Amino acid sequence: MNAAGIDPAPRRSGPTWREFLAAQAEGIIAADFFHIDTALGTRLYALVFLEHGTRRLHITGITTHPTRDWTVQQARNLADLATRAAVSAPIEGRALYAGLRALDVPEEPVARLWHAATLLREHRGDGHDAALVVNGIGGTEAHVLLALSLGLRAEEFGRIHHLPKAQPAAVVDGLRGRGLVDDAGGFTDAGREASERIEALTDELAAPAYDVLSTDEFDELVAGLEPIAAAI
Repeated sequence: MNAAGIDPAPRRSGPTWREFLAAQAEGIIAADFFHIDTALGTRLYALVFLEHGTRRLHITGITTHPTRDWTVQQARNLADLATRAAVSAPIEGRALYAGLRALDVPEEPVARLWHAATLLREHRGDGHDAALVVNGIGGTEAHVLLALSLGLRAEEFGRIHHLPKAQPAAVVDGLRGRGLVDDAGGFTDAGREASERIEALTDELAAPAYDVLSTDEFDELVAGLEPIAAAI
């Protein structure tokens, strides 16, 4: 595109491709093959993904013949693993996840992987809602706790910063009255413990979705999703 004189869309006058790629480096993933020659003279090709922002390298498959069909099959394998987990999770008490489960699973590998990831996300999300309710945390309170866990003040958090200032301030006052937020607007020890307890329970409730996978399959799924998650 650079050789053809086409600048990064939608603008045709700056930034240059060099400037654009430098600005987006943190979220860019490069994919390629590199080869390894064994002691017996066999050449192996590894499919790798490189996170430009961290320079972290992910190896997702090795073959002696890196054909188009083999490469596409790697995407299918990842989508199949994610889908197996996504459609095996319990639906009890998970209204949004149950509704999404009623949708047809796409055939195309990338669409199927996206669909599976959506199912797994909402399965965990429904469990997170239950964990919040059990711990007596409401909707806006949950956003405040998440903001504090990220090192942000409540009014700075993107999900609630649009609210009238009095509304998040009242929520913070309520959490302060419960001993979860200190006078400076940060976590108390009790608040941090409550946040960690909610996250631990959320993880516990999400875990059954992956019981259908073996340890090796689970590790393969995580390894395949890590570079994708880093880019999103």
